[in-house]
Amino acid sequence: MVPDSASMNLQLKPGNPGLVLPILGAVLTAVLLFFSMPPWPTGWLGWVALVPLLYTTRDCRGRVAFLSFWASGTMFWLSSLYWIPGTISTYGGMVPMPLALLALLAMALYLGLYLALLAPVVWAGRRLGLPYWLVLPAGLVAGEYLRAHLLTGFPWLLLGHSQWSHPMVTQISSVSGVWGVSFIVAMVNGAVVELVGFPKNTRKIWGLVFPTLVLVLSLGWGVKGLSHGTSPPGEGELKVALVQPNIGVHKKFEPALVDNNTMDNIQVFRRACSEHPDLIVFPETTLPFPLFQDMDRSVRFLREVMQCGVAAVVGTYHWTKGEDG
Repeated sequence: MVPDSASMNLQLKPGNPGLVLPILGAVLTAVLLFFSMPPWPTGWLGWVALVPLLYTTRDCRGRVAFLSFWASGTMFWLSSLYWIPGTISTYGGMVPMPLALLALLAMALYLGLYLALLAPVVWAGRRLGLPYWLVLPAGLVAGEYLRAHLLTGFPWLLLGHSQWSHPMVTQISSVSGVWGVSFIVAMVNGAVVELVGFPKNTRKIWGLVFPTLVLVLSLGWGVKGLSHGTSPPGEGELKVALVQPNIGVHKKFEPALVDNNTMDNIQVFRRACSEHPDLIVFPETTLPFPLFQDMDRSVRFLREVMQCGVAAVVGTYHWTKGEDG
């Protein structure tokens, strides 16, 4: 006997939409987040990157939503930190590639948890009748702030960083830091979910007036910030020289090569100085010695800076002796 559809109970009940849509939403959000971040010139994707995940999990049970958020965050970090296994294997001192890949997976799972923690926040907000455009940015920024400070912190690839190529949007960071940019971008994501997920709910649509006003005011602040103190072309400009010595990471701090590497840094500094910039910027830890602690080499380098007469930004490190020496 062939059972009928009623006995098979094939209909999806509210709160249990299946797994296909949440999986698709998790994958799509991970992809959109990846391509919204530097160096990709598609930061506008950040304004809708979270929408697929939120929309496809809006009727899911708590466990499914949590795992979907976690999977999406893990996929995003696996793709964004793809370079870590090669770095660990090459410069980590005989670390085999399989172990380096496991380290990447563990790191991605840990970082993905911060997005997963957003799932119960969104669920609680819906239970309280709060709109996505309010719950989402509050929960996301709280999670980003926690990630940036917990266990020494990992403040990389925050949602606000997706707007790196849109100075009108980022001007609000002058008063709010990157957290304000993340909040506004997440707020727009939440507003889009309200529009797509509840198109016939008039009360929710009218509720979008507030996030729209916040967005307009922040962009107005951006216009004001970009126009403030502007000068005619050629006036008030700052000429900056960015230098990068071609020294391999595995050779930078080799004791036998410290003097040669120091000279390489001095030579690229001289070349930059000959262009008469207003500022010369070195990358982090470019000097193969601790500035102001290794005095002989520090004097040699600082003498070049003084002779050039140009301000320089230099990354360095310092040794601090512990109780065990």
